[in-house]
Amino acid sequence: MESRVVDMRKLNLTVMLCAALILACATSPTGRRQLMIVSEDRAIAASKQAYVEMIKPYEQEGKVDNDPALKDRVYRITGP
Repeated sequence: MESRVVDMRKLNLTVMLCAALILACATSPTGRRQLMIVSEDRAIAASKQAYVEMIKPYEQEGKVDNDPALKDRVYRITGP
């Protein structure tokens, strides 16, 4: 009797895990299916934070150019 309870728990766990994996799947803008463990918003926020932390030492050394005209040119070239 106890082994049936353990088997049912394993089955339930397996079903829940499969359901979670299926629900976590998303389609990228390119049409490719992918597993999204974190939401897109959380990934973007983490990326922004990592960028700020990575660029900070260069700003302190004066190696980051903040010229508005140069920024505008870069945005025109790389923008949509």
